[in-house]
Amino acid sequence: VGDTVTLTAKASGGTAPYTYALLYKKSTASSFIAIGTKYGTTKTGSFKPSKAVPYDVMINVKDSTGKIKSKSFTVNVTEGSSSSSTALTNNSSLSATKVSAGTKVTLKGSASGGTSPYKYAYYYKKSTSNNWLVLGTEFGTATSAYITPKSSAVYDIKISVMDSKGTVVEKSFALIAS
Repeated sequence: VGDTVTLTAKASGGTAPYTYALLYKKSTASSFIAIGTKYGTTKTGSFKPSKAVPYDVMINVKDSTGKIKSKSFTVNVTEGSSSSSTALTNNSSLSATKVSAGTKVTLKGSASGGTSPYKYAYYYKKSTSNNWLVLGTEFGTATSAYITPKSSAVYDIKISVMDSKGTVVEKSFALIAS
């Protein structure tokens, strides 16, 4: 998934010049999608499969008399480590790291890489405590949460991101309320 599949047409015989149709579809789909212009002069085209399913690929060559020859292939697309995929990165942030007591702070969940969609969990505790408290739903779809420190203290904030494969990356912050 996410790798580029490139089709290249090559023809001989018949009556030149040739035109080409580069086509693909999910094997379960009923109709093909053309890459570029159907029966154009471009011999090469590519697509990026979006699902881990078999894809049918067809290259049609038409000679100047209108005779068409086809060649078909199956491309088995899998999840797994694609050469273009990247590790899950937690890009989460706080709207501030130093505030006056009573000031609302936004915890912004953000991620890249891994396999979307992402889920987020927001935790906080006073740095003197051992007990983490959850803001909102643990590993929900909310991309932000809020905390309003009521007293002067240092708070530990933790934002966890989970991708659709269950990989979790945490990011920690210190929030100083005075």
